[in-house]
Amino acid sequence: MRHPEQHRPDWKRKLVMGIVVASCTLCLVEVALRFTLGPPPPAVQVYSRSPITDGWFEESDGMVMPRFQALFGIEDFRKGWMPEGSFKVDSPNRRFAVMGGSTVHGGTPDLHVSGEFPALLGQVTGSNGINLGNPGLDSHDIVQIADELRAYPMDAWVLYTGHNDFGNGYFLQRYQGWAGGFQAHARSVLEGLQLFWQLRSLGELTTTHGTEPDPEHQFDAPGTEPAQKAHIQMDYLRNMRRIIWFAEQENIPVVLVVPASGLFMAPVGRCEDGASRKLWKQGMRQASEQSPEATTSLQQARDADCIPLRILSQAQDGLRELARAPHVYLVDAPNELPRDPD
Repeated sequence: MRHPEQHRPDWKRKLVMGIVVASCTLCLVEVALRFTLGPPPPAVQVYSRSPITDGWFEESDGMVMPRFQALFGIEDFRKGWMPEGSFKVDSPNRRFAVMGGSTVHGGTPDLHVSGEFPALLGQVTGSNGINLGNPGLDSHDIVQIADELRAYPMDAWVLYTGHNDFGNGYFLQRYQGWAGGFQAHARSVLEGLQLFWQLRSLGELTTTHGTEPDPEHQFDAPGTEPAQKAHIQMDYLRNMRRIIWFAEQENIPVVLVVPASGLFMAPVGRCEDGASRKLWKQGMRQASEQSPEATTSLQQARDADCIPLRILSQAQDGLRELARAPHVYLVDAPNELPRDPD
């Protein structure tokens, strides 16, 4: 007869079984959290250029005012003064909301809101295009705006955002001093889990570095390194996934517009390796020779700029991937907009 201890599994088998059970339990918890709370937002609290801290909209007499567009106080709004993006709480007519930065609203001097593309799109579709854009807004702001916008019936959301995530990342020095690419990608694995985000949010969210922009010395700050760009891109796409999830919960179609940029604009940053300016000069020479390789060189020059004021190619591709979700439609502006023959 064997001794009873011989029937007990050894400590290695116990350890493996414990890890398997724990892993299965955590996976079930993560699936449940994703189902109820959606994709996790970034686990960092970034500095915003918007002064709004206690609600992005204000209601009064059946009207909704986007406070982030207001150049006056709430009391003025209650007296009847409303910004251009104001709309009724309920409307029997078709309407859609357009969210974004200065490309959506306020980026072109002396252009009235009736000439901005939300209004033009409304004319073409016979709907009311509600302009909820404002200079400086990026996906960290828009994900909060979209969350509050869920309270008001809309037939569609249109999103044009991406440039400001990279521009504000530089101007506000959001990710200054963060470590190299390995940490960026290792962090992305954890922050992609709702369980990690919920545990992180029990305490105070990590606040990334920020600084108040100085218009007279706006390009004096240290350049944005590749690892920092990787963080910006990851957080941008996480915010966009969450906005899409908000819309899905309300059965609202989403139109993603891939931001376009002028590739002939020279890189702003005087980067140490000079790669971005070399690529730009190469691309401009190729363009003058009508070489098909010019576009690739100029895109690489834009992406290598250490002062990134335009969305990067990888982020554009990531946005295109998000459009594979149900009820999400894509407008690929860089590839579909009319182009200058030269």
